[in-house]
Amino acid sequence: MLDSVVRLIRSDDSSGQINNDVEWLSGHCTAEYDVFADYQSARGTTGVAGTNTCESWTRYIGSDAIALLREDGLCTDGHANIQPAAT
Repeated sequence: MLDSVVRLIRSDDSSGQINNDVEWLSGHCTAEYDVFADYQSARGTTGVAGTNTCESWTRYIGSDAIALLREDGLCTDGHANIQPAAT
């Protein structure tokens, strides 16, 4: 089910199916739901702050969520590309 949720997120699905899948995850697969929550939270952060190193995420989120960020190009194994906050 996590794969389905990630696929919907990556495709910018607006059908509402993602809400149903996330609700199901939260009630039936807490480990996968935790990965989803970490991944989604980090996606929001990278949208504001820019790409960071994957290693820097290890203090905040689990390795499965980091792997998803890496697949999306939202973290790097090289140098960070942190964007300054807009003022």
